[in-house]
Amino acid sequence: MGISFRTTASKAVIFYQAHLDSTTTYFKAEIQSEKEVSFEYSLLGRRNRISISSGHCLNCGQWQHIWIERAEYQMRVNINQNSRIMYLGKNEKFIDFDGKLFVGGAPLEYLKGRKITTGYIGCLRGLVFDSEVIDLHRYLDSKR
Repeated sequence: MGISFRTTASKAVIFYQAHLDSTTTYFKAEIQSEKEVSFEYSLLGRRNRISISSGHCLNCGQWQHIWIERAEYQMRVNINQNSRIMYLGKNEKFIDFDGKLFVGGAPLEYLKGRKITTGYIGCLRGLVFDSEVIDLHRYLDSKR
């Protein structure tokens, strides 16, 4: 999965994907500060979190790029030129997410009890999911 974004927000959800209708199994990316993005994977309430610092200011209105590569027991997360690997614990593995992918935030019912910003102010482009480029214009609501 990959996506490019630009924003001036100091804290915002870039994407959030839940497993079916679950609020305890999800994967999200969130801007934490001017130079840090966190990635959190929760499986039935057991949270794994990793943060990556960027050499670039993330909320200065310049394009940034996130890329995620997942294997069965580990996930490589990248922001611009920096990357880290998230390892799961013993007897844990990543599941396939078949729920909705929310880009630029998430509905409130998924965010209850979490200290994260629900909105995103900025631009998004170049969403790649399962090696397929997604046409974001197709999902825009022309009434807004």
